[in-house]
Amino acid sequence: MDERHIKALTARLVIIVAVLSLFSIASFLILEMSISGNSHSGALINVSGRQRMFSQRISHLAVNLGSIRDPILWQSTRTRLLKAIKAMEKAHQALLYGNPDLNITGRMSPETKAFYFGPNSYVHWEVKRFLHAAKIIADQTVESPELQNRLHFFLGNEPTELLNNLDQIVSQYLIENDREVARLQGVQVGVLLLTLSLLLLAALWGVHPIFTRIRKDMEERHKHEANLRKLSQAVEASPASVIITDRNGLIQYVNPQFSQTSGFSSEEVLGQKTSILRSEHTSPITHSRLWGTILSGNPWRGVLRNKKKQGEVYWESMHISPIRDMGSGEITHFVAVKEDITERRHNEEALKKAKQQAEQANRAKSEFLSSMSHELRTPMNAVLGFAELLESDPMEPLTESQLDSVREISKAGRYLLTLIDEILDLAKIEAGKVAISLEEVSPKEVLHDCLALIQALTEKRQVELEDGLTGCNVPLIHVDRMRFKQILLNLLSNAVKYNRSGGRVRIEYEIHNKYLRLRITDTGLGIPEAQQHEVFKPFQRLGAEESTVKGTGIGLTITKRLVEQMDGQIDFTSETGKGSIFWVDFPLAQGGAKSQQKAHIDSGAHRIRPFEPTSQAITVLYIEDNPANLLLMQRILKRFSNLTLISAPDAELGLGHAEKRPPDVIFMDINLPGMDGFEAFLQLQATPRLSDIPVVAVSADAMPSSIEKGRAAGFFRYLTKPLAIEEVCEALNDALEKNLLPTNSGEGQS
Repeated sequence: MDERHIKALTARLVIIVAVLSLFSIASFLILEMSISGNSHSGALINVSGRQRMFSQRISHLAVNLGSIRDPILWQSTRTRLLKAIKAMEKAHQALLYGNPDLNITGRMSPETKAFYFGPNSYVHWEVKRFLHAAKIIADQTVESPELQNRLHFFLGNEPTELLNNLDQIVSQYLIENDREVARLQGVQVGVLLLTLSLLLLAALWGVHPIFTRIRKDMEERHKHEANLRKLSQAVEASPASVIITDRNGLIQYVNPQFSQTSGFSSEEVLGQKTSILRSEHTSPITHSRLWGTILSGNPWRGVLRNKKKQGEVYWESMHISPIRDMGSGEITHFVAVKEDITERRHNEEALKKAKQQAEQANRAKSEFLSSMSHELRTPMNAVLGFAELLESDPMEPLTESQLDSVREISKAGRYLLTLIDEILDLAKIEAGKVAISLEEVSPKEVLHDCLALIQALTEKRQVELEDGLTGCNVPLIHVDRMRFKQILLNLLSNAVKYNRSGGRVRIEYEIHNKYLRLRITDTGLGIPEAQQHEVFKPFQRLGAEESTVKGTGIGLTITKRLVEQMDGQIDFTSETGKGSIFWVDFPLAQGGAKSQQKAHIDSGAHRIRPFEPTSQAITVLYIEDNPANLLLMQRILKRFSNLTLISAPDAELGLGHAEKRPPDVIFMDINLPGMDGFEAFLQLQATPRLSDIPVVAVSADAMPSSIEKGRAAGFFRYLTKPLAIEEVCEALNDALEKNLLPTNSGEGQS
């Protein structure tokens, strides 16, 4: 009952007394002193009884406060608790020091004083301690971790003795009241009817609100008890295992899910230690750390491999929390919430194993591609190299018929090399090994380079090229420049190769939904509708394999994959007998459709210089284990009389030659028997008198990752087989420019 109801009840009682006094004014004047004493005793009994009732209500509200999780309901219950505390404080103060409003003078009999301050009991101090503990609970918040601890302390020190002492005080007031009644029996006979009337009115008008409030309190208590039952049912029906143990780890409660998971019934584990679940897969150190954590008052969270009743080992994720005594603050119990994660762990292990297998497969594929590149390019180096030597040898010129044969060999060799490169390129794209470096690129500049590269093809096929981008303000696009150039070259070369003699190819552009669309239109034979669904499939030439046009059938497959990797799209339309239109969409660079006139130096602008002879004697060391490749290098450098070539079949011999006779330039194969080219290069760099010699790497491994690795290692140049004579000469020229400075002209000579 809150203070508002107490005041209302007091007001009603005062009104009743006033009304009755009007009807018995004469008797009241005569018995004024006696009635005053009687009223004082009744007030003492009433207030002391209410004091006891408040103590029960405070205990009840404190218990409810600990079980409520709804913030609004929790705050409402807390407000009622504070009001009850205040009301009990007021009643206690009135009993000790008097309250004119309650008709209490504060005078105590010696017997009553002995109950309040001793030696019979110490009700005054017990009430103060009780109210202080209740205030601490009321000062907590709904999420406060201390709430449960304070509540346990409060309940652990339930004021049973206080209630008994309050009952004794009420009894004492009754005894004193009986004495007063006995003394006033003679004078109270006259006002008996008045008193009965007063009691009747108090019952009908004053006590009725008390019973109404008590009824509401009981209804609320039933609701809270129902909520507690729901909580208990939730724990029982929880899909997680719940275990409660004492401080020593003896199991005191398990829910049904625990039995279902572990195979132990509750009867089998109650009173047993939790070590009944321990398996040999969890180290004693782990358990020691676990107990050290929870005994120090901290929660523990982790994963253990426990053992079921039948011996089966399973994984459990668990959270263990200590429970403290509200009074002493000592840890009394532990509660563990556990989940069986065995299936999840198995899935994770399977996923990890599958990932490892996939990574191993990718590594194997990369190694295979690198090996294939090396094995296929090595013989091609001899084929194309010697063909180029025969075709360009001024000392032993070939007849026209022989030149035609050599040109056919070179043509077939280059076609085979193109096929090898495209197959490897497709394999790298499918394996996700192609690095895309996006930048702002001018389509006009790249198209200009591509048109120059296919100019010879258009003249041979007698096809007219129409550049629809010339003179237009074409916006920049966000692409990989090298791959964009590769895409355009493939589309343009297809439009020219599969065109009719005297046909046309036109390149146009348009802005399409924040994309730049390039459209390449040809006047070729077109693609039959029944075959159009196979255009982007690998190794599909759609009948062109029966023509004289050379091709691999994977160019458009590579083109489509590259376009999609740069967030673009590619498609086409075709009509038999009229030609085809291929279009590609690429994202516009940041800044929308604004063009940029920034100059870009293309890698194709760097032209290969022919070999520049020098009057100085030059020594070149070539470390190569393949006789055909060594013979090719000898033939390339043979025509220069002032150059001496020293060769070695492995790195160890090559390093020995370099020590005895430091060369001016070193050409080194990477894939050598024993010590490979990278290790040999490191040894050269570690030798002071050899560290400045330019070392040109020569390898049949043309994988981009291998080329990048060679450049990062510090090789002067990285040449891939098949070697071109011009590339060898250029590398040699650049290396000599670096090494044969005027101040060092005498070094490296024999």
